Amino acid sequence: MKVSKILTVVALVFCVISSANAKKMYIMNFEKGDMPSDGTMGTLTEENTDKTNKMMLKVSTEGGKQVYFGEWGAKKGNWSDYELLKFKVFNPQKDIIRIVMNIGDADSQKAWDYNNRAQLTFVCRPGASEQEVQIQGTGTNSGRAIDFKGIRIWNITVSPNGGKDTTVYFGNIYLETEEEEGRKAKK
Repeated sequence: MKVSKILTVVALVFCVISSANAKKMYIMNFEKGDMPSDGTMGTLTEENTDKTNKMMLKVSTEGGKQVYFGEWGAKKGNWSDYELLKFKVFNPQKDIIRIVMNIGDADSQKAWDYNNRAQLTFVCRPGASEQEVQIQGTGTNSGRAIDFKGIRIWNITVSPNGGKDTTVYFGNIYLETEEEEGRKAKK
């Protein structure tokens, strides 16, 4: 009996320590009214929401042209303590779409071209999907390491799908440590 109580106490202490180390930072929290400062602003909506995303950003292409949203001069620029970038997407189309996220540091801001920024591609199946990517170790398209202590620019690009206008709904965009991810898996 005493051994089981001791094991229970040890397990509880481990959970408390693990949660204390876990971190999560929203770079765009639509529920709190955050809006992009660069590119297409999109529209906040309650369409296609769920338990974890009470508000979504609706972004649509028009006239066959791609659109993007994000921040130039990112308000939350120190991403160095986080491993994962996550967000929910709702794709109302019948086809798979691809979206691209560009990330840049101070050097990227000096020359915002293809080779001087990191580019992450996400595949979005029809319906709701969770998007997640490991960001630490990500480099620019030319191979230079991104300085995650000084993120200055990020944006997400939506392109027309097969020439047809496309609408996509985005949930909160956030960074998370792997400890937070591990803690959720244990619940």
